[in-house]
Amino acid sequence: MKNKIALAVVALPLLLCAAASAKVLHVPASHASIQAAINAATHGDTVLVAPGTYFENIIFRGKRIIVGSHYVLNHDVKFIRTTIINGSRPVHPDTTSCVLIINREDSTAVLAGFTLTGGRGTRWLDEHGAGYYWEGGGVLTALSSPTIRDNFIVDNEAINNARAASAGGGAIRSGDGAPRILNNVMLANRAMYGGGLVLNYCSGALVRNNIIAENRVYQAVSGAQTFGGGGIWINVSLPGVRVANRIENNTLIGNSATGNPTGAVSGQGGALVAWNSAIVSARNNIFWGNTQTQGGPIAAAGATFSLSYSAVQGGYAGTGNVALHPAFADSAYYLSLNSPCVDAGDPSTSDNDVEAANASGQAQWPSRGTVRNDMGAYGGPGAHAFWGFSRASLGLAAASYDFGNILPGNSSVLAVPLYNNGATTLRLDDTQLASGTTTITRLTTLPLLLPAAGSDTLRLRWMPTQNGLLLDTLFLVTNDTTKLNSKWLVLRGNANPTPVVTVNTAQFNLGDIDINTPRVDTTFWVYNRGTGADSLYMSIEYRGLKPTSAVSLSPASASIAAGDSLRVRFSIFPRTFAQPLLALYAPSAIVNSRFSPGTKRFEKLMRFRIVGALAVDDHAANSPATFRLEQNYPNPFNPSTKLRFHLPQAQHAQLRIYDELGRTVATLVDGFMPAGSHEVFFSAKRLAVGSYYYVLKAGPHEERKKMIFLP
Repeated sequence: MKNKIALAVVALPLLLCAAASAKVLHVPASHASIQAAINAATHGDTVLVAPGTYFENIIFRGKRIIVGSHYVLNHDVKFIRTTIINGSRPVHPDTTSCVLIINREDSTAVLAGFTLTGGRGTRWLDEHGAGYYWEGGGVLTALSSPTIRDNFIVDNEAINNARAASAGGGAIRSGDGAPRILNNVMLANRAMYGGGLVLNYCSGALVRNNIIAENRVYQAVSGAQTFGGGGIWINVSLPGVRVANRIENNTLIGNSATGNPTGAVSGQGGALVAWNSAIVSARNNIFWGNTQTQGGPIAAAGATFSLSYSAVQGGYAGTGNVALHPAFADSAYYLSLNSPCVDAGDPSTSDNDVEAANASGQAQWPSRGTVRNDMGAYGGPGAHAFWGFSRASLGLAAASYDFGNILPGNSSVLAVPLYNNGATTLRLDDTQLASGTTTITRLTTLPLLLPAAGSDTLRLRWMPTQNGLLLDTLFLVTNDTTKLNSKWLVLRGNANPTPVVTVNTAQFNLGDIDINTPRVDTTFWVYNRGTGADSLYMSIEYRGLKPTSAVSLSPASASIAAGDSLRVRFSIFPRTFAQPLLALYAPSAIVNSRFSPGTKRFEKLMRFRIVGALAVDDHAANSPATFRLEQNYPNPFNPSTKLRFHLPQAQHAQLRIYDELGRTVATLVDGFMPAGSHEVFFSAKRLAVGSYYYVLKAGPHEERKKMIFLP
């Protein structure tokens, strides 16, 4: 029913806009091909194409003409789906775009009412000296400002990297102009930048009332650079023309951008990238369900970019912007009546929806609510209904999921996020394991229904019965007809006793340390989050620090049980540093894991400066004459106490705490210590109340004292 609604909102059919003397050239009635009709046309003519599939790669040849399907006669959307330009059989292998408009055409050059598919882009020499690129899978425009409207641009690509730097504009690439791109659906196109649309050196472009969905940017060619922008990619303004490109009332959903995050905007802007001094004014749009390797769905580095009255997943600063789910109806991304995007666009009357003929103040379908602008492709004065392209489309955040380390007899639950990037309800009917194992069970009840642009979670439990590794494939049976085969994902797990060692390797800055300070300690923790024990070995990278005895790390080695943690002490002895002092010291504490299957070496940078001057007499005066261990203070204590001891010379010292059975409960000192008096603090917070002994050993000397921990 929706497809049969009269489309009065688009004013008059395009043919009525042509001059009275203009000709109508019929394809295939009077001309066998679309290109033959274009060749015979002159300015103002219309090439009218009957339903059918045309394997062509057409070029406008600079003519200000309308090339349209029978849709332009009466706006019957069925002609869009039945009049197809398929670019998959090119005459020249370097020219495989469905449509080329590259000879200074203006807005009276119109492409309207087609399905464009099978295009693979054109090898194009960039007008600004950047080299060759493959661009414009569906449509390539350059040095022109045409009108591209009411087309279904699906399954095109610009990913060929042969003899070119990169490839972009899976659906449309427009360069050096001010194109009008209106009321199109750009669906499931692919590129290495601008999966849906590229605006390169454009100023004054108008992109309005389009649905840009499920387009993909990825590194299709090994070693080639990607530049993000899964839905739209906008680069630089037309030289000397500082007029904003307007992105208004579009719905961008389910687009993605992956790539090396170290490259310029690579992997950024799953919905949109604007960069390199591009000027963009965006409003009344919906950005939802778009994914990227890094950052948010919109990346606007180095651009003059404004966004207002738009729904953005995750939020975006700007007047009237919201981070609320659009609540689509179950067809072609129409808004439901309770959508927060209804009547939430720019309140300016010039942006109003078309008013219903029989309901004053109310919007005409497909807009909803009152006449205030609706966000998305169905809002504003230029909105009209699209044809029925509804489909479910399952999206996964990753291709592989890991249950982690779990020993036999235990279980691990995995939550797999599922996304529906499509415009109708996605139905997950079944899951099937390739191996047929019974150790993995599904916790989620099926069928699982995901509305348009919705998400949910598939929960799985793994309960291994014996040691070993898990590697299996889970097939997801859905109503997603965009995939030839079932969607699948890889499941991994480890049922062998396995340590997983982690260390916070963020650098530690101790600042300025006075050289007369006897000792400075800092500690950090090592964690074993795995299922098996590990052996750790500690060392120091000195990086010019002398003597090496001026710092120490303890313990030098240790075993760490599964689920346990270990405190590592890094000690600095400022009085022993060799003169002259360095401007900055940056040794590293190194923790080496013997058995962890992941990272085995952790490096924690310790930055500090030694400042001041060491007085020789003071140093001598501070050196005690005898080895001595003082009574702790306070004693008895709860829960902390201070221990003080004296060393007549620099040497290795060890200070440990023992319980009444002679078991070590804490090691307070275990390393090289300078001569002098030293203090350490001990907390018995985790110990039982009772008597404890502390023992100091240094060279041939040993001294023991008793302390009491009271409740």
